[in-house]
Amino acid sequence: MKKIIVANWKMNLEAETEIGLFQNYLTLLPATSQEIEVWIAPSYLSLIKIIELRDYASRKQLRLGAQDASEAEPGAKTGEISAMSLKKIGADFVIIGHSERRSHLSENSKLCAQKAIRALSSDLKVIFCVGENLSQREKGELAKILSEQIAPLFEIDRKLMNQKIKSRDLIFAYEPVWAIGTGKAATPQIAVAAHEQIVAICQEFADLPTTALPVILYGGSVNPQNIADFTTEPLIGGVLVGGASLQAETFAEIIEKTTVC
Repeated sequence: MKKIIVANWKMNLEAETEIGLFQNYLTLLPATSQEIEVWIAPSYLSLIKIIELRDYASRKQLRLGAQDASEAEPGAKTGEISAMSLKKIGADFVIIGHSERRSHLSENSKLCAQKAIRALSSDLKVIFCVGENLSQREKGELAKILSEQIAPLFEIDRKLMNQKIKSRDLIFAYEPVWAIGTGKAATPQIAVAAHEQIVAICQEFADLPTTALPVILYGGSVNPQNIADFTTEPLIGGVLVGGASLQAETFAEIIEKTTVC
């Protein structure tokens, strides 16, 4: 199965700089790969231009998407971006429920589920982020927190979740929030244990055969030095890369060192 390598640029760069970074990506990243999919999430400001550059360069295999989308239909929602609008400009996917939005913007599990379902219903792929913070980790609440974050997806639309997991349109990303800025490190073994919990939760709520397990990415300080340790694990379907994706050379090295098994 292909590994998915996702670049999340967050709000680090100005639009002009993002466009330059993507042009460097076009130069450094392989034109095609049978084993690795590359997904890129710029800011809203540069997304349309970057989609145009991708299409002009005939690099459709590079999937482009947004870092968030509204749970609502188009309408009177000042400042929001609809999933339908993203689809119409040529976006392929959207990241939903990132730990920074859950913690800094107080997005709860129900809202994240509503956003994901709106995006999936608009024919966008979704990277749905889940994970526990340090306090929850120390209390041994991993399974509880993951279940609380994932269950609303199935409570709102179980049939859609079944379909989208099987079609690989709904992808999970495990973020060990407790390892961000704490000096504590997540290991591949810790990531695999969390991924096993996610699989178990999905199988509890959905009718998923063992041949249609959910795709689960790992998102936690990935770099060229540790990428092979994580992607060697069969249950880790790829990685969600933050800071290390802001340098084209570093991101290209991550792709080069990704292990496909």
